[in-house]
Amino acid sequence: MQLARTWCSREGAVRVSYTGAEDTPFEYEVCDGVLHVSQKQTSSDGITITVMAPTGIELASIDASSQMNDVNLQGVSSARTSVSSQMDDVDVNDIDLSNATLELSVEMGEAALGGDEVQSGTVARGTGEKVIEASAEMGDVTVTAL
Repeated sequence: MQLARTWCSREGAVRVSYTGAEDTPFEYEVCDGVLHVSQKQTSSDGITITVMAPTGIELASIDASSQMNDVNLQGVSSARTSVSSQMDDVDVNDIDLSNATLELSVEMGEAALGGDEVQSGTVARGTGEKVIEASAEMGDVTVTAL
């Protein structure tokens, strides 16, 4: 099943799309200018929820999490980003890391920054004004810059 919804903000259109089993559709709501997307998984058959924001805007914050699947962020910009997965991988790609504080955490996996394996912990670059938290309990964390 494929399903898509578009929400218009002051910055432009935000598109939310879902691909997966019919018995596990997603829910979304906009409350005080904040988009909330959720889905309770009842099937493990290739479920994907995609949120596409307009190019070139900086969001105030992003909080993306999953209990049993990958979480992938690509090409987004925000003052504060938190990405986590309990039982799979976290990938944050094509982001500006020049002025970022990275907080990387893995319990049973590997962490990689720019293609190099690193230990869990905090890495500051430049002024560190943007904060990016990426964690996985039972998976890998990979962060790559633009």
